[in-house]
Amino acid sequence: MVRTLVLIIALFALIVALWAIKDEKLSKKLKATITAFIIFGVGFAYFYESSTNVQNEKNIKILANFNQQKIIKCGEYNVSKAKFNYEFGTAVFMAKPEIAEIRGIIIPISKCEND
Repeated sequence: MVRTLVLIIALFALIVALWAIKDEKLSKKLKATITAFIIFGVGFAYFYESSTNVQNEKNIKILANFNQQKIIKCGEYNVSKAKFNYEFGTAVFMAKPEIAEIRGIIIPISKCEND
């Protein structure tokens, strides 16, 4: 909350500083264009970050359930710690090689559902 407030104040200060520049150096049209780009960029970044946070929270819950030995529904597969390993670098569940019927199966965590 405080971080968001500080960012809003900083954005406001940037826009005020931009508009404080004399019109001889930057025209009002250019100032308006720069302001629009700043607002668009900040808005895009905010919505992108929000959607990323939602996905990350979902992944953390799925991984917590996996670590608690619960069965997770991932497409047509039921993923459990007994049959799959989780690979952190690629965020996928990989079938354990000793289980012949599912050998070679790789499931991205984004395809899993959290119950």
